[in-house]
Amino acid sequence: MFQIVSGIPLPAAARGRKAVELPLVQMNKGDSFLIPFDVKAEDAKKTLESWRRKVLASKKKVLKEHPDAAYRTAVVNDANGAGLRVWCTA
Repeated sequence: MFQIVSGIPLPAAARGRKAVELPLVQMNKGDSFLIPFDVKAEDAKKTLESWRRKVLASKKKVLKEHPDAAYRTAVVNDANGAGLRVWCTA
């Protein structure tokens, strides 16, 4: 059975998770940064998709103020590191 109680205040409204701050605005054409993770790990696909969603959300936010900006991503595993690399292409 449920007990009805009066006078309990509502908690402050919370909006999802805090956005990840990526350095997209500070980048110039040809610049890139690496989001490192083990590309051979069991959960690599899940990690990759999670980071791609975060990059996409950041790109959408940046493009509102900088509509000419363009970014590309690729999974890398080379001498410069392993993970998701983000390039500024315009």
